[in-house]
Amino acid sequence: MNSHRINSNPVNQERSRQRPTPTVMVTGSSGFIGQRVIRLFSSRGTSTIATYYHRLPEALPQVFPVCTDMASPELLLAPLRNVHTVVHLAWEGGLSSSLRPNQENMDVRDLLQPERMSKNLVMMANLLAAMEKVGNQRFVFLSAMGASRTASTPFLREKYAAELLLLNSKIKEKIILRPSIVTEADNPNDRFMRAVLRTMKLPLLYPVPRWPVPLRPIHVDDMAKEIVRAAETSRGQCTVIGEVCGHESYRVEELFRMMADKFFTGQKFALKGWIGDTLTPAFEREGKNESQYRFHRLRQFLALAQLPLESLANALPLGEEDTQTRSSFSESLQIAPPLQKREAAAGVPT
Repeated sequence: MNSHRINSNPVNQERSRQRPTPTVMVTGSSGFIGQRVIRLFSSRGTSTIATYYHRLPEALPQVFPVCTDMASPELLLAPLRNVHTVVHLAWEGGLSSSLRPNQENMDVRDLLQPERMSKNLVMMANLLAAMEKVGNQRFVFLSAMGASRTASTPFLREKYAAELLLLNSKIKEKIILRPSIVTEADNPNDRFMRAVLRTMKLPLLYPVPRWPVPLRPIHVDDMAKEIVRAAETSRGQCTVIGEVCGHESYRVEELFRMMADKFFTGQKFALKGWIGDTLTPAFEREGKNESQYRFHRLRQFLALAQLPLESLANALPLGEEDTQTRSSFSESLQIAPPLQKREAAAGVPT
């Protein structure tokens, strides 16, 4: 599919003629995090090229949508002109990654072979090649906490392979952000929330998977702020890898209990230990929609709950905002719509 700018009505055409020189390009602009990022850029008056493929992003001042599948560097040359910073959020397959079944156990070095690259790695390589040709200065990449060569999930290994592509590129400013679980706790339709609620379908009990590391979820709005701050902070030629998480820690059983109390009437009993760990996959299975089960599997979220190696603030301060000002998961959960609690009592939203 060729890249093209969407100006299908007179309002967009007039806005296009009047826009200033764009400075930021955001890939995956209509996604869960991307839509928050472009809203922030718009509110700050930053002219933004918002690329998308499946769904048109929200119409906002100073935001100019471009449809592209990033299939080759040539398709990205035009959108990248006059852009200083690229924020790369697009990621095919979500937590399931874009790796084919025969690639899921491959070593990261094998994944980087041109003939074996997954769709996400091809898109990353094409974007970097186009940026090097145009001369863009800064690249902000959204990776994930726990990304490594020996990570437990294909998603994290694929993210690590993408990090290596960036680190070996000629881009001057390279910023890699590794967030923990990104959630919107005040919205029960959030993917992480749904993954937890899916284990609570039975009326009296629910399983709790064993996980040795406390969860430190970060609200999607706070994550968007960190991305924008990273994109707007000039550092000169450098490489930054920072991990981003919420300021509060929760044991898995504690977080499950909070959600059970919030969304269900009556008392529920938690099945812990090896029993809960064994039963979790059976409880969360949808059956009628196996692909959704795979995409939102709870253990794929838990794999993002790792002990932070280096916080973003400690690695390189991005501004005056302190991590203590980030939203609390427990506080956000309390303002979730009460109507959802009555609905959840009858059955978990699907």
